[in-house]
Amino acid sequence: MSGDIMRDLSEDEIWHLVEANAFGRLAFAVAGAPDIVPINYIAHERKLYFRSSEGSKLLGVTINQQIAFEIDEVEDGIARSVIMYGSARELTTSEELEWAQTLPLRPWVPTLKYHFVEISIDEASGREFRLGPDPLAQG
Repeated sequence: MSGDIMRDLSEDEIWHLVEANAFGRLAFAVAGAPDIVPINYIAHERKLYFRSSEGSKLLGVTINQQIAFEIDEVEDGIARSVIMYGSARELTTSEELEWAQTLPLRPWVPTLKYHFVEISIDEASGREFRLGPDPLAQG
């Protein structure tokens, strides 16, 4: 970052960060009420995939397919954050489900998650920050 405190990430840097991680937060709204849930996911060909059991998360992205997705990473004095906007849809055809089963995407907790969801990204932004002391505390 060479002296800059913050810089925008390029599209390739955003996708590299998303592909290098497996945990994020999915945000959606149903009937005007926002919700945000943690998910483990995989990025493949600039789309995101996750598994779900039946419940509020699956119902939420089925009722209102518009989503936001966010990940963060902090290492070696650098913080990175990515926010993506797009739409979610459950994979339903036998061909889609057969293909989804080949993804290295497994539940992290011992629950049955038979539903696969694909997220298509319409917009993405990312930033990188150099961490440091509070400038007001250095007086």
